[in-house]
Amino acid sequence: MLISEYDAFGPWVYEISEEHPVPQLFAPFIETEPALIQIKIPRQIERRKAIPDMDLYDYVLSAYPSRLVILERTESAVQKTEIPYQEIQAIQIYREFLKGVLAFYLRSQVATVPFNTVSIDIMLRLVNLIREHYVTGQANFGMHFSEKIPQQLTDILFVNLLKDLQQQGEQITGGAWQPTVSMLYCGSNKIEKLRNRIRKPLLQGALHLSTPHELLIIEHEKQTQKDNKRSYGYNYTYIPWNNLKSVNMEPDNHYLEMTALSLTLIYRTLSFHFESGNQSIVAFYEKIQSIDFLT
Repeated sequence: MLISEYDAFGPWVYEISEEHPVPQLFAPFIETEPALIQIKIPRQIERRKAIPDMDLYDYVLSAYPSRLVILERTESAVQKTEIPYQEIQAIQIYREFLKGVLAFYLRSQVATVPFNTVSIDIMLRLVNLIREHYVTGQANFGMHFSEKIPQQLTDILFVNLLKDLQQQGEQITGGAWQPTVSMLYCGSNKIEKLRNRIRKPLLQGALHLSTPHELLIIEHEKQTQKDNKRSYGYNYTYIPWNNLKSVNMEPDNHYLEMTALSLTLIYRTLSFHFESGNQSIVAFYEKIQSIDFLT
C-alpha cells in the first residue's frame, strides 16, 4: 500500500518500492534500467517543520550493475552525478551517534552523502553491493599475515567493531593496531606550536585490516586532550587492492616519533599516521609493499 511522503517522513532512509515510491521531484531523472538497490534519503529537518507539499527528500541513490547514480536536490532542481564503479578509488563511512556521512573518493572529487545513522543497515547494504561490484576483476590478495587479529587490541570500541565485522562475514586475513597516544609538535611554525600547546593533539586509535579484495582502515575521530568529553565518532575506509599503487612510510617532520603513512591510489593519495615504534603496523605495510600488484 502506498504511504504518502508526508506520513512516512522522518530521519529514515527508505528503499524505493511500491510503498515508498520515488519522490516526485526526482521522478523525471530515474532511468528505466532496473537497479540493484534504490534508496531515498530525507532532508535533515525536524518532523514538525515538514509540510505536505514540501520536497522532503534530498537524495536518491541508485546502484546499477556497472555504476552508481546520485540525484541531489538543489532547491527545486536536481543535480545528477553518475559514478562508474571503476572510478571509485575508495569508500568511507563516517558515524557519530546519529550523524552519518558516506563518501566516495573519485578521480578529481569526493562525493559525499549525509544520512541519519538510524538507517545504517540500509546504507551498509548499499555500500556492500557497491563493494561487490567494484572489486569484480580486482586482485585477490592471497597472502595471509601471521597475525590475523591484532592481539594488543584494548579499546572496547574497536573490540566491538572487529567483532561486528566477523559476524558480518568479513574475511580478515591480517591486521595491525594503533592505540590512542599523545602527539608532540616539533615543527618550527610558532602559531602551530602555540595551538598545539593549548590543545594538545592525540593520535587516535586505528585498526588496519586486510581482506582478500580490500584494505580496510577503521579510525577513531580526531580529538585533543582538552576536549571535554570523549568522541565516539569513527570511520571506515575501504580501498580495493587494485587501486593501491604504492605505500610510503617516512618520519613525520612535525610530530615527534610519528610516522606519516601515504597510500597512493590511481588518482589520489590518502594520508594516515602511526607511532614510529609500532612494529606491527610497520610489518603489516612492509608486507603489503612486497606484493607484486603494487606497480
